[in-house]
Amino acid sequence: MASSLIILAVLVALFAIVLFAIWLKGKQLDKQYPDTEEKVTISKDDNFEAILKKFEVPEEHYKIVISQARTYNVVNCPAVIWKEEDKVKVLVLKSQPFVAVEEWEDFLYITSSPFVNFRQFDGTEFPDWAKQTQEIKDLFLPYVEMTAAPGGIDRTRQQYWAGTICVYAPSLTQILLMMGKPLSDYEITVDNPMRMREDGSIPSELLSQHDAEKRAAAEQAAVSAKGTSAKEMDAVWEAIRRLENQNKEDISAEDINKLNAYLLSEKRYEDLERSTKDKEFQKELLKEMNSK
Repeated sequence: MASSLIILAVLVALFAIVLFAIWLKGKQLDKQYPDTEEKVTISKDDNFEAILKKFEVPEEHYKIVISQARTYNVVNCPAVIWKEEDKVKVLVLKSQPFVAVEEWEDFLYITSSPFVNFRQFDGTEFPDWAKQTQEIKDLFLPYVEMTAAPGGIDRTRQQYWAGTICVYAPSLTQILLMMGKPLSDYEITVDNPMRMREDGSIPSELLSQHDAEKRAAAEQAAVSAKGTSAKEMDAVWEAIRRLENQNKEDISAEDINKLNAYLLSEKRYEDLERSTKDKEFQKELLKEMNSK
C-alpha cells in the first residue's frame, strides 16, 4: 500500500513538472514573439474592404508585402500596417488573417537583407501569395519591386528589415510614411546606402528633408571654419566622417552635426580629432556644448 502511494505521488509530481514546463515555455514564446490579437473569422466571399471592417482597421493604414517573417510564418504575404499609440499593428492576410502587435520603437531600426533572387511571382514558389484572391493580388502587387520582365523581381534590389518583418523597397516606403519620423531618428544599417536612395525605399519628402539638414550643417561648418587652410579642412572632414560612422549607436545624426559645428566654430580641431577615437571625451564635449 505504501509503495503504491509513493508511486502515485511520484506520478503526480511528474505531471506537475510537465505542466509547469509547458507554462514556462508559453511565457518564453510570449516574450519572443509579438502579441497576436484574437483571430476573426473570414469567409471566402469577404472582399478587401469587408476584411478591413471586420478587423476595425483605421482609415489611415498602409499596404505592404512581407517578403519574409519567421514570427508570422509567412513568405511574400500581403499585409496592412498602421500605428496605434505606441504600438504598430499588422494585419497579416494569410488564409485566416490575424492582427499582430509590435513595439513602435522596433521599427526605428532598418537593416538590409540579402538580394532578392526569385524568378517568378506567380505563386509557384510562394503559397502565401498564391492563396490570395485576384483582388488582393492586384491591390498589393505595386508593393513588390518588379522588373520590366513580366513576373520577375529585380534581383539587384535589397530587401529591408523593420521590426520583425522583411519587406521590399516600396513596402519600406509605406512603413516610413506610417512612422512619420525624420531619417535622423532611425538607426539604418544597409549594405549599399546608395541603392537605398535609388530603389525608392525612402519617401521623397523624407529624403529631401534629410539632404536639406545635411546641407545646412555643411554650410554652417564652412562658415565657422572660415580662414582655415584646405589641408586643415581635409583633416576636419575626415574626422567628421569617422565620427558619423563610429557613433551611430550612441549619438544621433542631429547631435553629431551640432557637435561638428560647435567644435569648428571654436576652431578646436584637435578636440574634434580626439572625439572620433575617445567616446567618453566625446560625451564630455556634448555636455559642454549643451550647457552653453
